[in-house]
Amino acid sequence: MPVHVITVKSGELFIIELPANPSTGYQWSVVDVPHALELVEEHFTPAITGTTAAGVPAAVGSGGIHTFNFMANGTGEVEIQFDLKRVWESEAIERRKFTVLVS
Repeated sequence: MPVHVITVKSGELFIIELPANPSTGYQWSVVDVPHALELVEEHFTPAITGTTAAGVPAAVGSGGIHTFNFMANGTGEVEIQFDLKRVWESEAIERRKFTVLVS
């Protein structure tokens, strides 16, 4: 599993965006927020909203982006893991890891 690296300064906000489609029942969740970070906000933004160029309503159930906003509060190297799973299931179908270097 590839690990993505993010470099931030202490006191900075940063964003991690993951492709999502909550209509399938699967949701991204943070496994554990490391000591040097604070999860400030998370939200889902549909890829298509309103109507298409042809005036047709956007498809219900289409995917989008799950956005996680973090504040770097400490220093050091920490890892954040996100799991994609249904809340009633114990096993994730996908996992993403990010290494955050906070200076």
